[in-house]
Amino acid sequence: MEKQVEFLRNNPQYVRSCILYEALDTQTSIFSSYKSFCKRLGDDLMDYVEFEYWYMRFLNGHMDLDHEWNRDPKSITFDDLPLEIVCIITKKLSFYDR
Repeated sequence: MEKQVEFLRNNPQYVRSCILYEALDTQTSIFSSYKSFCKRLGDDLMDYVEFEYWYMRFLNGHMDLDHEWNRDPKSITFDDLPLEIVCIITKKLSFYDR
């Protein structure tokens, strides 16, 4: 069995196919799917962020197994906003929402 797992781990398309399989099970949460994936293929193969990227990509109908996820443009997060913009946004929030 170990030889088969190593074969899967060494092929990115097979690894992504395993994630696709997990994404097809809509009854399971993404975190539970990640834990199942790690249990089968090892904790050191992929971090949660990359797994989530592929899982959500497949869930949204993007099935290209050859896509290179690290070539996508970096997403801008709230932390990337200039301080002036953050101040404008937070002034519009209620005390409770801040």
